[in-house]
Amino acid sequence: MKFLALALFVAFAGLAAQEPAPAPAGRIETRTENLAYGSRLWVKNHNGAIAVSGWDREEVALTAEIRDSDQRHIELVLEKNEGDLTVEAQIQQSVLPMPFGTAGSPWCRMAVKVPRRILGRFRTTNGSITVAQVQGYVECETTNGDIGLDDLAGEAVAETSNGNVEARQLHARIKGGTANGGIVLEDVDGRVQMETTNGFIRARNLHGWGEGIQLACTNGAIDLELGRATGDLLAVNATGAIKIRTSKGRILEQTRHRVRLLVPGSGQTILLETTNGSITVR
Repeated sequence: MKFLALALFVAFAGLAAQEPAPAPAGRIETRTENLAYGSRLWVKNHNGAIAVSGWDREEVALTAEIRDSDQRHIELVLEKNEGDLTVEAQIQQSVLPMPFGTAGSPWCRMAVKVPRRILGRFRTTNGSITVAQVQGYVECETTNGDIGLDDLAGEAVAETSNGNVEARQLHARIKGGTANGGIVLEDVDGRVQMETTNGFIRARNLHGWGEGIQLACTNGAIDLELGRATGDLLAVNATGAIKIRTSKGRILEQTRHRVRLLVPGSGQTILLETTNGSITVR
């Protein structure tokens, strides 16, 4: 028994003395591809952020910061199809078993220059998405990460499950939301349809284009500064105060948890709904 115990001790001591596997080295890769104005662009990442910015070239320029390993290698794949382009960071899984002490999941951080006028879809997991200075259609989807939109024209969709959504300087419609996170809207001209389950909504200087504004959350406060927005405003909650701090318009109905305010200028509906939280209109 003493010999067996000594052998086990030596074996475990040997394992403990081994240095952990080194962290995978990072690298930078670049790609370019022609893409005409107004074309469709589909960018897919599987673990990492995507940062998109528009420029005055009919060309996509991709810079990717990659950290991977021989066992889980990331390959950048660009595919053209009838003038449209798909860009994807594909994780190539090795058929060999991963050695003991191998570092964590591979990741890729993308910076993408795109033609200013595009129809773009951008999707990732475990990373943020930012899009700036683009015209046309933009659709953003991430599982764990924030979404930031800035200086867009046209139409935008922003969906995340765990993260904040912020949109500023939009001459565009926007819809979407988050399950766990806040929503910030500033200087948004077009129709708004945004919701969050657990988080606040803060909106400043909206318009709606006469097509409507809808802000909804389950657990969180709504703070709206009307700006240029006009229409038939209805604020409803189950718990929490409703505060009307604007001199615009005329109150048509007011109870503890329901207020209707008419702001002349358009026939659009402005709907503010939360279950547990206050509502403030400025």
